[in-house]
Amino acid sequence: MLQTKQLPEEELAPVLQKISSEGYNLVPRLTTPILDAVLAAPPQGWDAKLLRRLTNLAWQTHLLNRVVSDMHYWLRATRTVPDHQHGVAVENHARSLESFKQSARATLKVVRQVLELITA
Repeated sequence: MLQTKQLPEEELAPVLQKISSEGYNLVPRLTTPILDAVLAAPPQGWDAKLLRRLTNLAWQTHLLNRVVSDMHYWLRATRTVPDHQHGVAVENHARSLESFKQSARATLKVVRQVLELITA
């Protein structure tokens, strides 16, 4: 498994670029059942700063999953739209892939912030 805390952004960029260069068109949705449970009933004694960061992580994950849904939609559209609209669907899928890369970086940044608080 990839150690995200120790992976500098310079090394992360090639990993994210590989997603598109290797022909990956879909990525799975991220599920966070433990995070959802913690936010639904926070343990006593956890400080507000950590809970805010966890809430931010939940939000970033939600946004990332919205982008993943867009990727699925536009990939499906590349196979179902009429020929005269195929180029638009392909372009929108490529844009959603770029949005995924940006959202993944933002989500990873929040993960690192949460890890800093948990491991401190």
